Amino acid sequence: MPLEDFFNSIDKEAQFEVWKSSTKQKLFNLYHSIPNIDSNAEYTAFVLGTIKILEKGIENKEDFIQRLKKCNSFYKKFGDI
Repeated sequence: MPLEDFFNSIDKEAQFEVWKSSTKQKLFNLYHSIPNIDSNAEYTAFVLGTIKILEKGIENKEDFIQRLKKCNSFYKKFGDI
């Protein structure tokens, strides 16, 4: 069974958990890729805040989407990681 077929065969809650886990891992990778210097403290705090929202539960989907877009801009700023 191709991976896509498997993913489509599981329920929506399980799909969300897979997405959540994958996104959390990518955010941790981003966090660890940002150089640890004072001028980057705002970036690392933002990424950690995004991870915390993901862990506690997304209350405002649109705001969270905007946070993910901002995190994506950090990927662009700090290199393709």
